[in-house]
Amino acid sequence: MRKCKREPVHTESSGVKKAPGRTGIFRGDAPGGRAAELLGRLGDRLTGPEGAFESRLERLYGKKDRKEYIAGLRRKNRNAYALAAALSVIVIAASGVSGHQPQAATSAGELNGELRIERPADGAAQISARARILSGGGIAAEKQYTITVRARGDDTAEGAYEAKSPEDEESEERTLVEEADRLVRMVGRSSESEYAVLPAELESGAGIVWTIEEEKDPPAGILLAAVLFVFVYSRRFETLKKQEREARESVILELPVFMNKLVLLLNAGLVMSEAFRLAASGSGNSYFCERMKEIQLRAEMTNEPVMRAFSVFAASSGVREFMRLANIINDNVDKGSELTDKLEAESRLLWEARKKAAEEKGRVAETKLTLPLMILLMSLVLITIAPAMLDM
Repeated sequence: MRKCKREPVHTESSGVKKAPGRTGIFRGDAPGGRAAELLGRLGDRLTGPEGAFESRLERLYGKKDRKEYIAGLRRKNRNAYALAAALSVIVIAASGVSGHQPQAATSAGELNGELRIERPADGAAQISARARILSGGGIAAEKQYTITVRARGDDTAEGAYEAKSPEDEESEERTLVEEADRLVRMVGRSSESEYAVLPAELESGAGIVWTIEEEKDPPAGILLAAVLFVFVYSRRFETLKKQEREARESVILELPVFMNKLVLLLNAGLVMSEAFRLAASGSGNSYFCERMKEIQLRAEMTNEPVMRAFSVFAASSGVREFMRLANIINDNVDKGSELTDKLEAESRLLWEARKKAAEEKGRVAETKLTLPLMILLMSLVLITIAPAMLDM
């Protein structure tokens, strides 16, 4: 008979690796790390993803190491969230203190005790109270009341109340509830006492336990926290947006000047590369001038075609006139006088665009001055008519 060869049993000592078992939440060692990872992602989302900052800064200033600058922007966003949280906590605490009104105070007693309700200074106030009528060592009946408590000294009318009666009450329960209704009906009547007293015991000897159910409005701090959170979250890229607006305005304002220089140098007989170098090396510390100097310097150091870098800068700026100008130069860079004529035409269009931008800024400035001028006019009117109004 042929013997069957038994397969060896693989154990940890045999050197064969066991199949990995379940890890993570089943073993209890991963939830902490996973929670930290989720919190990190949430924080990255709230303060702004680092990649989003890098891509937008690269479009503005080219490829540079700006990790420290990005860390500073995200730190600024975290500080804004911390300030919003602190303001919300202060408002919640202040609203809690100001909204706390000692409407009622109970006397000592484990099961029953009379409940005193402070009367309002004037008018009437309503409270919601639940009565538990005790009889035979347990709760015999239960009822919800809305009681109107009138001011001290106001004897014009007795206090009104609304009650939700339990259905299908038995005879004993109905009797106890009717007795409680008669007593509660008299609670709201005004008297010379400072407090309206809810009965602690019925005439039949049954006790009553009162529970005040206050309806609290949501704290203003919660609404403030939500508004501040949305405000800070929506402005996490505000610094970059401001830089992008300033960069766009710089391109629109400085491009016509650059084009005039370029056209003059080309008409003087210089080739495009030399004319571009002289036009880009002009004085100026604006965004456009600095970027043009960087393009020329990088082209000299790396032998990169300057027109290629110029086109990339035009595309990243998002200015339509700038992109059109870059395309014209690239398409006609070897055509001599034909290129000069096209650049002169483009220069005139750029100056018209700059003029329109200046007019638009003027209209915006006038709009912003409208409110201060109205306030000043109202102040002058009040100062003028105040003596006449005082003499009346």
